[in-house]
Amino acid sequence: VIIAFFAMICFGPGPGPEGMVLEAAEASGIADPEIEGWAWFGCSEEDTFSYKVSGTNVRGDDITATVCCGIVKSCTVRY
Repeated sequence: VIIAFFAMICFGPGPGPEGMVLEAAEASGIADPEIEGWAWFGCSEEDTFSYKVSGTNVRGDDITATVCCGIVKSCTVRY
C-alpha cells in the first residue's frame, strides 16, 4: 500500500517529479531550467527526491541550484 501511494504521488496524474522540479525552479526565478541529474546530498531526510538544475538568473548569469521535494511538502530551491 505504501509503495502504491508513493508511486501514485510521484508518477500519477500531474507534472511528475521532473515537472515539479522545473516548475519550482522557474517560480524561483531561474530562466530556462534544465535538470542535470540527482542531487544526492543537497536536501534533508524528509525530502523524497532532489535534482540539480541549471539555468539563468534574472541578471543573466549561469547558475546551478538544488530543488528538493517531498510527498507532504512542496518543492524548495537551494542555491
